Amino acid sequence: MNNTKLTAALDAASRGFRVFPVWRDSKIPWKKGWQAAATTDRAQISEWWGENPNWNIGVATGGGLVVVDVDVKNGKPGAASLEMLEMMGLPTSLRVRTPTGGTHVYVVVGDRHSGREGNIEGFPGLDTRGDGNLVLWPGSNIGRNKYELEIDTPPAPCPPWLFDIIETKTTLRVDRKDGWLVEPDLPDNVARAIAWLEGPAPEAFEGANGDSTTFSVTAELRALGVSEGLAFELMSDHWNETKAHPQWTPEELLAKVANGYSYGQGSFGGKTAAGEFGATDFEVLPPSPELRAKIEEWIRSHPKRSDVIMAVPETGRKRRILTYTQMSAMPQPEWLVEGLIQKRSAALMFGKSNTFKSFLAIDIGLSVATGRDWHGCSVSPGRTLFVATEGANGVGRLRVPGWFDHYLIEQSDRLNALLLPSEISLDIKSDVDWLLGEIAAAGPIDLLVLDIFGGTMSGTEVEDTTARAWVRAIQHIMHQTGAATLTVAHTGWQDETRARMHTHFWGSFDSRMRVEGDRDALTSCLMIERHKDADSAGSWGFSLSPSHGTLVPVLDDSVQPNKAAKWSKANRVAISALDSSLEAAGEIRIGDGWPLCKVVSIEKWRQECDREGLSSGNPPARRIAFKRAQDWLIDRRAIQVFEGHVWSTFDAPPTK
Repeated sequence: MNNTKLTAALDAASRGFRVFPVWRDSKIPWKKGWQAAATTDRAQISEWWGENPNWNIGVATGGGLVVVDVDVKNGKPGAASLEMLEMMGLPTSLRVRTPTGGTHVYVVVGDRHSGREGNIEGFPGLDTRGDGNLVLWPGSNIGRNKYELEIDTPPAPCPPWLFDIIETKTTLRVDRKDGWLVEPDLPDNVARAIAWLEGPAPEAFEGANGDSTTFSVTAELRALGVSEGLAFELMSDHWNETKAHPQWTPEELLAKVANGYSYGQGSFGGKTAAGEFGATDFEVLPPSPELRAKIEEWIRSHPKRSDVIMAVPETGRKRRILTYTQMSAMPQPEWLVEGLIQKRSAALMFGKSNTFKSFLAIDIGLSVATGRDWHGCSVSPGRTLFVATEGANGVGRLRVPGWFDHYLIEQSDRLNALLLPSEISLDIKSDVDWLLGEIAAAGPIDLLVLDIFGGTMSGTEVEDTTARAWVRAIQHIMHQTGAATLTVAHTGWQDETRARMHTHFWGSFDSRMRVEGDRDALTSCLMIERHKDADSAGSWGFSLSPSHGTLVPVLDDSVQPNKAAKWSKANRVAISALDSSLEAAGEIRIGDGWPLCKVVSIEKWRQECDREGLSSGNPPARRIAFKRAQDWLIDRRAIQVFEGHVWSTFDAPPTK
């Protein structure tokens, strides 16, 4: 049994910290009442991690222990605030490095302290965890990112001046005369609010300042022009079940909404004007017929709104219904690189480490930038922007110039290759806006290469919320620039035939290409896995030729794909049907044995397999074909089943 996390949990307990289990890859306590269950008892801790060795390790704060949380993600200035505390005499104390690059500073206090979030005056980016809160202990992880000890020393006593800083609260109460800028519950504003709740609205975790998060969500709805009564209904239907961990009871949620509307800052409806609305990072579609009917029903239930006429929100998109003649005359997709990437489409290249994916991506991108045929495939010349989230120095200084030198490209013909040498969070609206601004300043582009996928988001590759925001951003970027995108990603944990990513990512790409490679032989093979709008065929073998300080792919017919790695058509239909059924009917279940991702009933999956044509035989033959595909996918560890439900292992971290 892997006892690494048990060892870490016992280590925390030996330091006097009260420990309890947290669901793997998350900050969610494994059950209600964790505050009372947290313990330093080694036997109890061993029993917990004996039942599930993959629990993350939670430490209950409070009772004299306070943790100062230094937040630096998304540009927050926590590091500068910590530096200010250090200049004021912050003593050396136990510190933990968090997965997002922040810091947890442990201190001991002689009095009670409630956690604070976002309102420590003069110290932006600092929060605290106190009574009733939690932090994760080193040995825990979120995705591939770990919590690690930074300074291994006992927690220092909290100096009186620091306690005064973290205890002095700034008031959130505001004058209710700040005005209503819009009429409440306008249908388009309700539609925007629902889209925000189901999309980028934050999740609330018990013990991790869940009260403050819930307050911020209710205050945001107020700014979006939603009345207090309707806000309760919207949060109940579109947020509480999926984003509150655990769910608030109706009575609790009603109280949270009341607080948000009593103390939320800013004008009612202050984020509804098109020029000011910044809560969502995507373009909101008009309400569906079902949503339209529900909004109308809400309006009818509010007497003050009974005279409102349903309006479709303006989105700026040009839409029209096509006649048969018009639809049949729609243009054929155009190739940016023939047989490989279509113009204005999203392509994915994925493979294991050391298969030379990045060299192939540079080869494709620079073929576009120079207009050279790509190994016999015609290319539409254009400008290429490489976003290098790792190894940017090598890309800009060695690989791109080396490719140009290998093909003797004149200096004047090298100007269509651009480089962004940093990570970027495409699930964050401000980063997307910044990128679009930089592209506008640099001039039009025809291909955007994102290498590597994991460095283009603030969340993880397996989070539903991150996936939806990222996909919307890619679509928005393509719509605004007219460029195609090529994303480079690693394969999943269990199977090299699929990229490591949530199914919403996976299904969004217009083209998918798999790469196999042999590092020692310096060979690589690229295979088309799917084109949505073209024949899904084609493979190219390459030898990697050392040249001018880089490796340049050279077409080599002797390099062939590994046929054993190919999935049968039936197995691909089955996994595609699982993606579809998870998208349509997936649900999150909490408890022992359940993963931190959506699951769906096996029966619903089987029905979707029938719809997608897994087998064309009679009902018994279709059931046999389904059972055969299910068993094969289980053997390949591509799926897991539990209590009549199934999920994709590409959506949840593996059991170690």
